[in-house]
Amino acid sequence: MENYYKILGVSPKASPDDIRRAYRILARRYHPDVNPGRASEEKFKSIAAAYSVLGDDRKRKSYDAELQRAARQQSQQAKQNSYSHRNEAAFNAYRQYEEQFSSARRRSFDNRRRDARRSATSNRERQLRKPDNSILTSSLRALSVLSKRVTQSLFGRETTSDASGPSLAIIEVVVTMQEAINGGKKTVEITNTTPKKKISVTIPQGTKTGSVIRMRSKGSVEEEMVLVIRVASHPFLSLQPKGLVAEVPVTVNEAVSGASITVPTLDEPAVVKIPPGTQSGYEIRLKERGAPLREGGRGDLFIRILIRIPDATGAVGFKEKAQELERYYEESVRRHLKSTLLE
Repeated sequence: MENYYKILGVSPKASPDDIRRAYRILARRYHPDVNPGRASEEKFKSIAAAYSVLGDDRKRKSYDAELQRAARQQSQQAKQNSYSHRNEAAFNAYRQYEEQFSSARRRSFDNRRRDARRSATSNRERQLRKPDNSILTSSLRALSVLSKRVTQSLFGRETTSDASGPSLAIIEVVVTMQEAINGGKKTVEITNTTPKKKISVTIPQGTKTGSVIRMRSKGSVEEEMVLVIRVASHPFLSLQPKGLVAEVPVTVNEAVSGASITVPTLDEPAVVKIPPGTQSGYEIRLKERGAPLREGGRGDLFIRILIRIPDATGAVGFKEKAQELERYYEESVRRHLKSTLLE
């Protein structure tokens, strides 16, 4: 999202006179008649686009709200990315742990089998020879340190278990949107064990993708599991850090003229007002009407507006009426796009 305040070189708290003055100065400086060239032309277009929004009180209020919302989303996304990167590093370390442990155990087994073959030639050698477990012992000592470091990364503390302690398995559990919101019991099949088995898991209310649940087998300390939750996709619902988002379609006329529409929620339907001139992606916040929070209470529900054109595109006169709308666009709707996606 472009920052129009930076383009005009003014503060977000600038008065309308300050914005008008900055626009006039920059417009004269970068006008194509004064500064011919591709760069000046593009700069002039950006300045004009910024002023068309900031110079209009209604558009400026809407833009300020979007700018603040984008800043919050960026901050939340940064926190989420930090959490995901930390978990990814921990899971990679655990995979390394399991691979090294399996390799060390296999080498130790090969050594013992070789020793057994050699000792079979002599009773005296069989009495004196002991299996060489040095490889396994040294590997387990190193892997114990790795296990402590990884467990601290995942759960915020070190583990006191050693090589003879509990085994650890990381399992991905896929839950539906309904299960993630309402919580409840879920039966999970563990396929990486022999024989396969099923366990009952309690899914907390308001669980999000990336949530971690620790479990230990009943009556034993020899088996510990880390369940990583992934919420399955839903046709129009999504659980985001800010709250529950529901996509609701509206007609072109409702978006242009404004309207009051009834939308579903997790309990009773709600009536929301769509402001005139609403664009696709505009969100209406319903405070404390979203998913239950793990720490108690409820989060917010966001109604995301999506403009839906009629399906009868082949009807007589439909395309002609759509073409009439073209003359009401003051500027290109794709003016904010760069030549490449990563610019």
